[in-house]
This record gives sequence, structure tokens and C-alpha cells, in this order.
Amino acid sequence: MAGCAITQREYLHYMNMFRGYTILSIVLVHGLTRFLDHSLWYYDYLFQFFGESTCIFLFISGFLFEYLNYEGLSYIQFVRKKASRLLLPYMFWIIPSLILEGTYLKEAVDFYRILWTFVSGVSVYNGAHWYIQLIFCVFLLAPVLHQVFKTSNLLMLILLGGGHFLVNNNG
Repeated sequence: MAGCAITQREYLHYMNMFRGYTILSIVLVHGLTRFLDHSLWYYDYLFQFFGESTCIFLFISGFLFEYLNYEGLSYIQFVRKKASRLLLPYMFWIIPSLILEGTYLKEAVDFYRILWTFVSGVSVYNGAHWYIQLIFCVFLLAPVLHQVFKTSNLLMLILLGGGHFLVNNNG
């Protein structure tokens, strides 16, 4: 679409700073759970303070997604843009970790292992990157979600509540 103009919105510096804080918090909380002794007196305080960072980051992503609302882009252009900014860097991140797995674990890294790691986001040396797959699925469903937001607050509330129940139901 050559003649299609993309509407520019005001850049929100405070939101970008908040996003940076949550990214650092996510890294910190993952470091805490792996390397700190859980019995230390301050562990619970740190975990409580930084523990919900992923939820906050997801909220910020949704806010910025709706705020920026790439008007003027076709669905295919939108998905290509998100894939190039999200999936391509992820591939360059995941492949070296698979090479490390194959080298240090002395296991063959075949096409199916690469595919599984890419789809699941789980790797021995790379940790869990489920968020990449989650946010890309949200981007794929974006037109439907955007329409639901615009037409029915009740339906959106039911979807959010149902999603929350599915994610947090441990029984």
C-alpha cells in the first residue's frame, strides 16, 4: 500500500521508562529465583516487589498496542512488522543456546528440537521465553481483539476473566 499514511501518536517517554523498569524487574526476579537462597529474610520482600513484573509488562504492551494502533497498515503488513521485530531477533537468540545445549549436553540438536524450542520458548541454557509466543499470538489475534474492545466491554471482561482463570487455575 504505497500511498497509505500511518498516523503518528505522541511518544510517551514515561511509558517507555516504565517499560524499561519492568524489563529490569523481570530479569531481576528470574535471577532471584535461580541464584538467591530462598530462606534469606529479604527474599520474600524482593520477590513481592518485583514478582508481578511480567503482568505489568503485558499490561504496558497492551496499552501501547492500543495507543499506537497502527492505522494505515494492512493485517499482513502489521504481522510482517511484528515478526521482523520479534521473531527474527528471537531466532538469533535461540539458535546459539541450542548450539550450547548440543555442545555441553552432548545431545543432537535436530530440526525437531529447534522447532520445539522455537515454539515452546523452553531451552536448557536459555530458560523459558513463553512471553515471545504469547505476545505474537496476541498480535495475530489483534484485529479480533481490537473489534471486541470496540464493541463489547462485557465480552472483553468475560474473555479477560476467563483467561485469568485458565492461567491461574492450579487445580
